[in-house]
Amino acid sequence: MTLHKLYYRFSIKPGATNNYGLAPIRCRLTYNKNRKDFSTGITVNPDHWNPKKQRLLDQSDQEETTNMQLSLIEHKISKAFLMLQVGEEPFSVNDIYNQFKGKSLKQDMGIVEVWDLHNE
Repeated sequence: MTLHKLYYRFSIKPGATNNYGLAPIRCRLTYNKNRKDFSTGITVNPDHWNPKKQRLLDQSDQEETTNMQLSLIEHKISKAFLMLQVGEEPFSVNDIYNQFKGKSLKQDMGIVEVWDLHNE
């Protein structure tokens, strides 16, 4: 079994600010050369964002809570990745995202699948 590394990166889109001048923080997961980009739901002042550290600067009022939220997201992503690795089933970056969001990974069966299962 080949083990691939999971990469994640937080970034903001300075041009996509809202009416209050806050930009949304986005997260990009990269696994096995496939990407999944999603919003964290956190907005920050783009002037207080440090792109190298992927965190808010110390001069911001909301620095501590926002950086804790980002650390929590990192932890949940790592936990989701670990849970999928333990399962020893092949998985994709979308499976990691779904596990992170708490969505079911099992495919729902349709009528034909249930009928075939019944016949077996």
